[in-house]
Amino acid sequence: MNKLSDILRNPRTAINVSFIIVLIFVGILLNTSLRSMIYNVSEGQVARQAQTIAEKTSVTFTTELTKLEYMSAVVEKNLNGDLDSVFSSFNINHGNGMRTGLLALDGTARYGEAYLPSDFDGIQSSFRGNKDISFNSSFGLLFTCPVYNGENIRYVFYEFCPIDNIKQNFTVSCFDGFGKALVITREDEIIVPFENSTQEDIDFYYGKEIASVYGDLLKDLESASSASRKVDTKSGDYYVFAAEIPETKFYLSGFVDSESAVAGAYGIVSLVGHVFELITVLFTIGVAYLLLTSNRLKDNEELIRAKMVAEEASRAKSDFLASMSHEIRTPINAILGMDEMIIREYNDETLRQYAMNIRNASNTLLSIINDILDFSKIESGKMQLVPVEYDTSLMIYDLVSMMRPRAEKKGLTFTVRTDEKMPRTLFGDNIRLKQCILNILTNAVKYTETGSVLFTVDWEKLSDNEIMLKVSVKDTGIGIKKEDIERLFSPF
Repeated sequence: MNKLSDILRNPRTAINVSFIIVLIFVGILLNTSLRSMIYNVSEGQVARQAQTIAEKTSVTFTTELTKLEYMSAVVEKNLNGDLDSVFSSFNINHGNGMRTGLLALDGTARYGEAYLPSDFDGIQSSFRGNKDISFNSSFGLLFTCPVYNGENIRYVFYEFCPIDNIKQNFTVSCFDGFGKALVITREDEIIVPFENSTQEDIDFYYGKEIASVYGDLLKDLESASSASRKVDTKSGDYYVFAAEIPETKFYLSGFVDSESAVAGAYGIVSLVGHVFELITVLFTIGVAYLLLTSNRLKDNEELIRAKMVAEEASRAKSDFLASMSHEIRTPINAILGMDEMIIREYNDETLRQYAMNIRNASNTLLSIINDILDFSKIESGKMQLVPVEYDTSLMIYDLVSMMRPRAEKKGLTFTVRTDEKMPRTLFGDNIRLKQCILNILTNAVKYTETGSVLFTVDWEKLSDNEIMLKVSVKDTGIGIKKEDIERLFSPF
């Protein structure tokens, strides 16, 4: 007992115990921070995927309108002729259950079945000269298009999809079938139900767990065209998403499990956490062994051997972290390489968009791993720049491809100006550079309601091997408060 008290009173003991406590705390903080970063990155990734799915759904709906517009033009040319023959040529009884018809202004059907404007508001809209899509939960989905007689609208041509055929014709697939998505109205009426859904899927979507984050999701949609939120459920972690469907009055909504959404990113979190726990346990065992034997074996060969074990464990920790950093970066770089081949060799826009998303997500994950696995950054509290050769035109293209759709969605003019004589290849930390520029561009678009955003990239030669890269963002938004300008470059 006295020996134990002596050990505990030893200053070296207090220092070692304090270091163990700090090491455990850093491990917990590291794991928590990594999970938080993965969640934030994943929410953005799911939101972007939801936007892509919503755009594909929009194409499905607008394709029907385009077909309807063509048939309306045929009807216009034959208003004074044999309309029965015209409609017969349209093959009214489609195999997909769709039916066509012609409505007069008084509500009667010149051809097909009659539908009232009180049932479908799109009928009235088309009599005012617009193509429209409207939904009635008791009937189905109605596509309408005006038919002109000179400068006046004579009829409304329609294509009707009964409620029982909507799922067959307009079902939405997402996340390679692992996610569930449906199309709803602004009043939360279901237009297109889940693909291959079970009653359990429907109960889960309308359950309290999803409802707990859905209100926040709708608030996010007030300032963005798509949004995603993570929710913890009894069945595991899920991401709930929503997005506006362009050129319609409808929304896309659904959910996907976290593993399918981020494709194994959580495995990296778990791996780093377990490795750090193992290092902490090994270090603690080594220190405890030294503490219990130091007073009895100060001059003993066994004490020297124990000290060597502890020192070796410390070196092994540093070597292991360095090795693991390389091992994790290697497969990610391989993914980036293969993804780059897809971008260069394939012209399919959908496939290229997916490949661009993979590249952006991989680069973000790679930068996170670089920050976390370099233990010296945790000890010094500073970030370290990692300069590499990079393509300036590719960097600018990535930034513009991410920001221009957002600006155009808000009706803003997004202009890019670059110097054609700018060097194509530069050497520097392009990851940090892109993060800085992206943050400024995002704020410019976010806080500009009308007008334009001007993105300028210029340069100035300083020497044969060095230039000054000048980036500026000018917008017609609300600007920055004077008291906040001094804090622009303060530490994050």
